[in-house]
Amino acid sequence: MSFLYLLLLPLEPLDWALRTARAAAGLVLALPFLVLAAARGGWRTPLLTLWDACAHVPLGQYAATFVVGLIAPYSASMGAVITKLEPGTAEVILPGRPWLRNPFASIHAVALTNLGELASGSAAVSAMEALSREGHKVRGIVSGLQTRFAKKARGTIRATSTVVVPSEDGKHILKAHAVLRDRDGAGDIVAEFTADWTVEVARKHKAT
Repeated sequence: MSFLYLLLLPLEPLDWALRTARAAAGLVLALPFLVLAAARGGWRTPLLTLWDACAHVPLGQYAATFVVGLIAPYSASMGAVITKLEPGTAEVILPGRPWLRNPFASIHAVALTNLGELASGSAAVSAMEALSREGHKVRGIVSGLQTRFAKKARGTIRATSTVVVPSEDGKHILKAHAVLRDRDGAGDIVAEFTADWTVEVARKHKAT
């Protein structure tokens, strides 16, 4: 295993270069949509605005994921790709790259936790931004993480998450779950991730 890893190690920078090239091409194509959205005030909900703009173009998911990675570099380090994003819903895939493996020839537990955090975090933030678009003031922070591992993870892993943020004013404690499956989401559950979020919601009141 160690010898095989040494042989494949030079592929890691090539993989990074390919992902960066895809992201750059996607950003160039999405730029007009991003500029238009920003001019309309889309910067107030940056994640949904970014995804809405990039969803219009080829390679857009790589572009959106790259920008998210600039904001959260650690999440970008594993090379996952956000493939779906709607208010309160996210899907993220993680190819089983050799440099993500543990000594047991499966994907490392921390990489799976990182994948679950990215999926559930994207779902939670998009849900909060959707409330912001409706006129609410929303802010949230993660207060705890937990991952339960069901089996060894090999191949491409897909994490799916759905999060509902209450619209009622006040402080809410949420459980943001993500389910991780092998065979690109068509296989068995390999892990389940939960993030505890503390979210505060307040409706904006217009001056009369």
